[in-house]
Amino acid sequence: MFNKNRNPLKNEIYISLFKIAAPVALQNLIISSLSFVDTLMIGQLGEVEIAAVGIGNQLFFLYTLLLFGIGSASGIFVSQFWGKKDYASIRKTSGLSVLLGLAGALPFSFLSLIIPEKLVGIFSTDREVIRLGADYVSVVAVSYLFSAVVITMSQVQRSIEKANLPFIVSAVSLGMNTLLNWLLIFGKAGFPALGVSGAAIATAVARGVECILLIVLIYNGRENPAAGTFREMTGFSADFLKRFIKTASPVIINELFWALGMTVFKVVYGRMGTSALASVNIAEAVMNLMFVAMIGSSTGTAVLTGKKIGEGDYDGARRNGRSFIKFALIEGIVIALICAAFSGILPRGFNVDDSLKQSASIIILIFSAFLPFKSFNIHSIVGIFRGGGDTLFAAVTEIAGVWGVGVVLAFITGIYLELPVYIVYAFVSLEEVVKSVICMMRVRSEKWVHDLT
Repeated sequence: MFNKNRNPLKNEIYISLFKIAAPVALQNLIISSLSFVDTLMIGQLGEVEIAAVGIGNQLFFLYTLLLFGIGSASGIFVSQFWGKKDYASIRKTSGLSVLLGLAGALPFSFLSLIIPEKLVGIFSTDREVIRLGADYVSVVAVSYLFSAVVITMSQVQRSIEKANLPFIVSAVSLGMNTLLNWLLIFGKAGFPALGVSGAAIATAVARGVECILLIVLIYNGRENPAAGTFREMTGFSADFLKRFIKTASPVIINELFWALGMTVFKVVYGRMGTSALASVNIAEAVMNLMFVAMIGSSTGTAVLTGKKIGEGDYDGARRNGRSFIKFALIEGIVIALICAAFSGILPRGFNVDDSLKQSASIIILIFSAFLPFKSFNIHSIVGIFRGGGDTLFAAVTEIAGVWGVGVVLAFITGIYLELPVYIVYAFVSLEEVVKSVICMMRVRSEKWVHDLT
């Protein structure tokens, strides 16, 4: 059933995929590097500080996945409108996604400013971790509004095959964040040594600059299809809003429940002890760097799938979907080998006990073993199914895997059996195997093609 092309890299679809995937992957590498730099610099202060910043990043992660859900939903529409060259609809979709993102930012910012200790206390019972984590969370709260614009507008730019703009602004943001981290965490060049609070200030300022720069680049010369006036971007009808919400709801629910599942995992690790949580945070800082290529290619998969459907070439969309799955499996295996090769090296950069470094290395090796499954799943769920408008099936599959398998096994192995953290992580990762079986059946059925425009 799958395409028998012996030279897939010569195929035009792979060239188009690379043009989108490369800047998206580089942007996500920058974003992950920003998190890695934060964790690495804070790691020079100790494991309590690592745990505190890790919790702060987990709360922001929960919020960004709400934005990713909104952005992904808009990307489904925008990529299909892009196939039809319907620029007016691209602008109103862009405006709607920004408004929804800003609306979602308000409660997160408010709670982070008013009750930061209670939020951090969900993840840890260590008083010092709670104190430092609350300082971090309350400072970065203001940046949630900036991220609402950046994440939603970046997704729109990718969906119209202008992925270079988000990449540029992220590169500037990383450079600024790294410099400010160095100045404010350690007190260089006459600045005060603020530790965790310094990292929070650096992150907030960098996100603000990123937001402003992205807006300037999009509206420079008004040649960008998404650069509309206020009236153009808010001119969506009630019928369009209804259609958007119908498609977006499964995506947003998908992202929220997935994020809540990831949060539950962190709660389990935190309840196992500060050392367990710190080892997971170190491992994830490394693993996120390895995952960026898959994020890029799955995003490109969604854009090109939606574009084909928008053009009315449904058979072409199905044919490309089969090619994307082949690519996903090869990509997963290659990245797994690279990740495994560096599993014992990167954790050495952290100023923590050798036992934590060893635990983090084992977790990275386990992550590597499951990477081919993860790659297949992200290309299926985020790429093919969402790009094809099959958002409900994608949501059910994701939620069932995380909560029906991952969360259950996390509580059994981590809380009830009290197994070592790396064994708990291995059991949690079994969800990827279950999801891959379900996704393969759906891809083969070819029932995921839906024209939403």
